Amino acid sequence: IEDQIRDLQGNKLDHPNYDPTSLFIPEKEWGTFTPAKVQFWQIKQHNFDKILFFKLGKFYEIFYNDAIICQKILDLNWMGGAKKLHVGFPEKALDKYLVILVNHGFKVAVIEQTETPKQMEERQMQEKGKKEKCVKREICNVVTKGTYKDPNNHGYEPRFVLAIKRHGQEIGICFFDVTTLK
Repeated sequence: IEDQIRDLQGNKLDHPNYDPTSLFIPEKEWGTFTPAKVQFWQIKQHNFDKILFFKLGKFYEIFYNDAIICQKILDLNWMGGAKKLHVGFPEKALDKYLVILVNHGFKVAVIEQTETPKQMEERQMQEKGKKEKCVKREICNVVTKGTYKDPNNHGYEPRFVLAIKRHGQEIGICFFDVTTLK
């Protein structure tokens, strides 16, 4: 399967311009997805380098390659058997699993429901004719080893982040401690 993986620009893994943060999904595949899977893949195609914790109801669901990683590291049970590549956990366990994954060096994107079913109905009435079967979901948090603050650790542990942005001949640099926001 690795020879089939391409980024959004169509570059293969061995191409010098391959973008590991994105994933190309063939057009014919989109029609096979449920509305929730469409949302999942719309987010995953731009965040292929992150493990997605995808909120469905009161649970975070993890699919495909992310599920394989999480099943091994977090010791989660397969949902629907090992052939389904799907694991999950209750929302109250979020911090427990985030700290384990970031300490293993993974980036995690937490996808939350950003509207209620009632808000979805109201939005559909305003948009007239567009009938989605899913509440909106969006990335609400991206967590890395440099940005995660364990809520159970009350001592000071610096978490430094360095950001560099180039615009033409100018370079902007920001270096700060996520723990103190300074």
